[in-house]
This record gives sequence, structure tokens and C-alpha cells, in this order.
Amino acid sequence: MVEANPLGDGIVRSVQYAKFRTDKQATPGYSAELISNRVDPKYYDNMDAQPLSSPDSDTFLKIFRRNVLARGNEQFLGTRQELEEKDDKGKPLYGEY
Repeated sequence: MVEANPLGDGIVRSVQYAKFRTDKQATPGYSAELISNRVDPKYYDNMDAQPLSSPDSDTFLKIFRRNVLARGNEQFLGTRQELEEKDDKGKPLYGEY
């Protein structure tokens, strides 16, 4: 499972957007393939055959607009202010977005 918390900052983020393949051996020297949770396993080896999740989502702009309509009140982009305190490794901590 890959969670949207690469910082390891202690903030719990329960968003899971992808997983590593377990049905296929990783190529030596590489990690297993990372696959979106939205991909049906039958299309793992032929992504071009996967049908569009929505016929009106064939461009990034259309996908963006669809997501704005569906999730318009959720946080999207922002900045976080660096706090004065540091974690136990000496790295800065950040506030909310």
C-alpha cells in the first residue's frame, strides 16, 4: 500500500492511491510495479485496453472539471508555515495547509 504521507511527519493520512503488484515478480534491481487502485487487475499488462472510467473524461481538463464538481470543497493546493519546533531528528515541523 502506498499512502499519501511520504514525509513521515506523524500526521495520519488515510488516502491510499496505489499498491505494488504482488502477482508479478519485480525485475532485479527494481521495485515491484506501482499500480493505481483504480486499475482493474485484468488490465495490468495491457493498460491501453482499459476502458475510460467515464466517457466524458478523455482529457486532463475534463477530468479536472469533473473532480472540481465532485470534490470542490476539499483542499487542493496550499502552503504550510514552518513551525519553530523540530522533530526528534532535527527536521522542521509544519502547520496545517
